Formats: sequence, C-alpha cells, structure tokens
Amino acid sequence: MSDSRREAEADRSPRETTDGGPMAADGGEHRSAALQSRVVAYADGPDRCTIFPVDASRDERMSTWLTASVDAFVDLERTR
Repeated sequence: MSDSRREAEADRSPRETTDGGPMAADGGEHRSAALQSRVVAYADGPDRCTIFPVDASRDERMSTWLTASVDAFVDLERTR
C-alpha cells in the first residue's frame, strides 16, 4: 500500500478526544451547547425555526445558527 493511500485511510479512521469522546472533523473536540429556538410565523410561507446557542453573543449568533421550516423538526420524546 502506498504512503499516500495509507495517509488517506488514517484520515478516515475514528479519532478520540482526551476524554474518549469523538473529535470534530477539524480535529477539535465536540462541545455540548445549550440551544435556544425561535419560531417566526409567515402568512405567505412556511413557519421557520431558528436554533442558536443560548450563550452566544449577538455577533456570534450571526454565524452560529440553523434555520429550517418548522415541519423539518420533530419532538425528541415522541420520536424515541
């Protein structure tokens, strides 16, 4: 096996953080974050839900959010 192929396979192998948890794709550790959601209702389109970290500053929220149609989300307890 060539060195470049071995390196490519090594890049796909699971990595762990110092506490045994999975690492993020960029090599950093995953962090838990408390999330908040806000729903905006539109008369001429689907309602939209935006999720963002609770502790994010106003500036940080500009780049750390996810928005989708409300029907894209499911109730976690009902789904289990």
